[in-house]
Amino acid sequence: MKRSLLAALVATSVIIAGPLLAQAPAPAAPPASGPPATAVPESQLRLARELVEVTGISRSFDGVMPDIALRIRQNFATTRPEIVKDMDDTLVALLPEIRGRRTEMIERAARSAGVMFTEAELKDILAFFNSASGKKYVAVQPNFLNEIFAGMEPWMQQTSEFFLSRFREEMRKKGHTV
Repeated sequence: MKRSLLAALVATSVIIAGPLLAQAPAPAAPPASGPPATAVPESQLRLARELVEVTGISRSFDGVMPDIALRIRQNFATTRPEIVKDMDDTLVALLPEIRGRRTEMIERAARSAGVMFTEAELKDILAFFNSASGKKYVAVQPNFLNEIFAGMEPWMQQTSEFFLSRFREEMRKKGHTV
């Protein structure tokens, strides 16, 4: 579910930012052979880091740390209930240290953005997200995504049923009962 949430977050960001990017000339296609270049200038990485922060992508990393702590607690609490209080105290004490690992993920995300976008494109995208409309988008994005996800489960169920029904119908036409 979290992977789906992150994918939807990124997809929604791309959908919303699409018209902005359409205004810029298309980037040159990468060479047909050989691995993509991974060297990214520091100035481009700096812009990519800003993009990760200003778009709200970094927010998605914030919830991971308490989830990890909860999983650790659940793993040990069932087998060692007598140490739950010490465990809870230790997990709470470690959270600030573990939250420091957030920077690693920001760097990874920034490197990905730095590879995918040129410095000029990053500046264009940042201009949008630093505008009033971009800031509003980032502010309402969690609620926007919550509304999307609230409707996703029933939609997926209905679509699955429709697809299965159509699949069976077409297979019957071919003489198969499934």
